[in-house]
Amino acid sequence: MSSSYKEIIYLNKTELNSALSQINQGMLESLVEKNSNSKSTTKEAGKSSKVSGGFSSFFNGGVGATDKDAEQLNTLFGEEKNIVLNDFKLTALINDVKPKELNEAKEGDFIINAGKFNISDFNFTEAVLADPRSSALSPKFKSFMKDIDAWDKSTESGFKLLNHYIQYVNSLTLGNLILSMNGIVGFTNKDNFRINSSELQALAYTHRSITVFGIVEAIIEDTITEVNEEIENMFDVTSTDQNIFKNFGKIVPKLTELTFLTTNVMNKGDKFIRPIALFFD
Repeated sequence: MSSSYKEIIYLNKTELNSALSQINQGMLESLVEKNSNSKSTTKEAGKSSKVSGGFSSFFNGGVGATDKDAEQLNTLFGEEKNIVLNDFKLTALINDVKPKELNEAKEGDFIINAGKFNISDFNFTEAVLADPRSSALSPKFKSFMKDIDAWDKSTESGFKLLNHYIQYVNSLTLGNLILSMNGIVGFTNKDNFRINSSELQALAYTHRSITVFGIVEAIIEDTITEVNEEIENMFDVTSTDQNIFKNFGKIVPKLTELTFLTTNVMNKGDKFIRPIALFFD
């Protein structure tokens, strides 16, 4: 495989285009060209394409092709072209911004880091384990475990605890997947993945390191004890400055921080990032 090939599994196109639009004036010509190609298909509706051979013939469906064929080819070409352009733009952005390594990066910096990883899809796990009609375990899951003789009181207690934890984390993250690496944690939007939930499971078996490229949003500086104290102070009814209202916007973020610190999803000193891309070199 080529040393320059990137197997991109996640790409935040909004952040990618925003960064490029501010650095070297972006690549707007490519986007405009794609839009004009899409419009040309609409204008030709109701007619058959009679274009001669070559690339134009392929793009418009070939000699004697129907408008439906031409539109399908145009759509497919547009989608593939969009993917190719985004992949090229990612490489260009990385070269332009010269991201920092993990130990050097500060809040607001572009960062790139490769290493072992874990991507947790709690929403998918909840769909497998939980009963959709209640907060209890799925009857189908319990039946299967009993059928293979892998169910007892201890196992049931463990899965109940796990199920409650997953449902709670989903309420904190609103279904976003959690990327965790040594020194890095971040939320990833499911819509930005190029593989689905089932395909993501295969990544749990890989021995490869993944590269994350993104922006450092914050650096975790608190311990579990310090976060606990902050939360307690927010609800201090003896205080005269009404902390609960003053710090209302911090309540859920602090609960999220406490949850992740307690379960070792992240640790003091970790960098909380907004990923732009995840890929295998």
